[in-house]
Amino acid sequence: MSHRALAGFLLAALAVASCSGTGEQERIAPVFVAASSTGAILYDPEAGSYLGYSSDGRRVWTDDQAAICAARCPEAAFSTATRKVLSWLGERDMVVAEGDELRIVRPDGTEDRRPVADAGQALWRESPDRRAALLLYADPTVSGGEILRFRRDVRGWRETGERLPSGGYWGACVGGDWAILTGERGGLLKGGAVVPLQVDLDQVGECVVGTAGGAVVSRYVDDRGVHHTEVRGIDSSGRQRWSRDIATRAGVITDPSGAVGLVHGGELELLDAEGEVRRRHADVVAAGFTETGQLVTMNAEGKVTWAA
Repeated sequence: MSHRALAGFLLAALAVASCSGTGEQERIAPVFVAASSTGAILYDPEAGSYLGYSSDGRRVWTDDQAAICAARCPEAAFSTATRKVLSWLGERDMVVAEGDELRIVRPDGTEDRRPVADAGQALWRESPDRRAALLLYADPTVSGGEILRFRRDVRGWRETGERLPSGGYWGACVGGDWAILTGERGGLLKGGAVVPLQVDLDQVGECVVGTAGGAVVSRYVDDRGVHHTEVRGIDSSGRQRWSRDIATRAGVITDPSGAVGLVHGGELELLDAEGEVRRRHADVVAAGFTETGQLVTMNAEGKVTWAA
């Protein structure tokens, strides 16, 4: 499988399938792109559409262009074929990849421009509080690509000066002062260096992290056509704390602290730091957390609900 094909598979695999158990084709549920106390954006892989929901559960817009939350979800910034919006908190607080440049605009009106290896493949991964980020590339073979670290304060986004070659990595999750890189090698990024993860997975395809921990994920389909999701809970040192192997396409999410949730079989399981189930929610096909840790779920009928 090519890297680009694998990236597309991983996006679809984040969704939770509602399986009938009768051999009927599984329906792939939408995936939470982001959520806040005011709304959420989901991606529907079956329709190829982005969906904006207000916090009262109403769908307020649908669009086929890639969308991210602006300052308040479901207010959104949309990418085009020539302009990829990576971060958007306003016209004077944004990061945009255009052509062969990365454009960083700050609240004081200043801006930086720097070359990018491939704007179309550029990925921007932010921490839940939107104060730390990594720039990398979905295609880990892109020529001249570098992984760059950014910090944001009242003056806007700025490079930290930390950088490393992007080869071998196709994604990342940012927890603040640490991050997980996903790819054929995978690794823990902390203090400007990448060290191996202490997990028993051959390949780290996906990740979810918060400030204190999270999980890494590998997926495969066996020779009977059954999907498998291998989840390994980790702490911020990259050490494995627990493991779960689930014989379906399971959704894996985390709150800002790093507490992990698993969505499968029409149910959400919320786990503690040792991987034990501490709470279950029925009739859930997709879930996410806001930046403050509020749980947002979608049920089988497509209703989106914010927890009280």
